[in-house]
Amino acid sequence: MEQVVYGDILWLIDFSMDLLALGAAARMTGRPARPGRLCAAATLGGLYAVLVLLLPLRGLWGLVLDLGAAVVMMFVAFGSCAFPRFMLTLGSFVMMSLLLGGGMTALCNWVAGILGRSAGGGSVGGFFFIALCGSGISLLWGRLRRRAEPSVVPLSLEFGEQKISVTALRDSGNLVRDPVTGRGVIFLGERPLRRLCGSELARILSDRRVDSMAALPSRLSRRLCLIPADTVQGRTLLIALRVDGVYIGGEAYDGLICPAQTPLPADYAAIVPQIPSGIGTLTGEFIPRKENI
Repeated sequence: MEQVVYGDILWLIDFSMDLLALGAAARMTGRPARPGRLCAAATLGGLYAVLVLLLPLRGLWGLVLDLGAAVVMMFVAFGSCAFPRFMLTLGSFVMMSLLLGGGMTALCNWVAGILGRSAGGGSVGGFFFIALCGSGISLLWGRLRRRAEPSVVPLSLEFGEQKISVTALRDSGNLVRDPVTGRGVIFLGERPLRRLCGSELARILSDRRVDSMAALPSRLSRRLCLIPADTVQGRTLLIALRVDGVYIGGEAYDGLICPAQTPLPADYAAIVPQIPSGIGTLTGEFIPRKENI
């Protein structure tokens, strides 16, 4: 029995599913989601779904080809990053693809069963499925556009005579703070950290060796504090640096600086906590200052 497959309909369905799965994976893993890059990756996914019908590969080789296509889509959608973070994003995308694919298929069959296949229910169910995917794309696109600007913000730091400006990602999962003062913590990449405080102090912060703090001059050792935190390596003590100025989006805050625990992607050079309105010292976020630049 031959089965007719319309390439344009298949592309549209797979594009919709991939876009929804990519957006969900970005939200789950805290990756910056740019609508243009997500659409480009979903377009490639849709084209692959049409192309794979013409390929004779099945079984293990078909699975390898599917994984290769997913890896390419990850690079297009999010760029390069540390291997553990990349694998987490890839796993989230694959999981969401399976959940969305199974859920939508079941929903389509359920609608077709209610409407009745003899009365054209299968066609109506297919159009319902496409319309539902289109609605999901519209909702996802709207949320991404509203959140694209706030998620990546300009960050300026001052320490002594040094001043640097980088791009930072607001991450609601960053709850690390000083348990005494309530100051939030910025995780800064290796290169900007060295530019801000010098190679020697940056090495002490990165090595997290408490005995190295004793060799510093008192004017610097007073700037350091120990912060307990849960990292990818487990429970540990971070050495944080209190800088002279922290400006997020032009607004001044009291904050601490720590080295990033994993290499950061090219999209941003630092991670700051999400800053809601009505900030208090017990929320794990930054304490706002009165002055603005």
